[in-house]
Amino acid sequence: MSPEDQQFRGLEELSDRWLLPCRGLKVSQIMVDYALTFSLEGRVAIVIENDATLADRPGGAPGAGTVELHPGRQDVGSALTLLVRPSIRQSHSRPARSG
Repeated sequence: MSPEDQQFRGLEELSDRWLLPCRGLKVSQIMVDYALTFSLEGRVAIVIENDATLADRPGGAPGAGTVELHPGRQDVGSALTLLVRPSIRQSHSRPARSG
């Protein structure tokens, strides 16, 4: 198997989406410019340049969260909602002010 074939082993094209072999890798960096780029532990970079649907698990899975992304319009903020777990959002939220 060539190094190029090895690199893409597990990449699967379905009729309506791609499945990426990135299970278990954590997002270590997000960059927004003309595209939306996710760096996964410095090992994989996923660059989204066109309109896309991003899911936090396989799209048909029960409870799957999906968001529509439009990098050309710089409409990608909704991707963050899939990446931040509720427990992390709660731990970083400010306590309510009294009175």
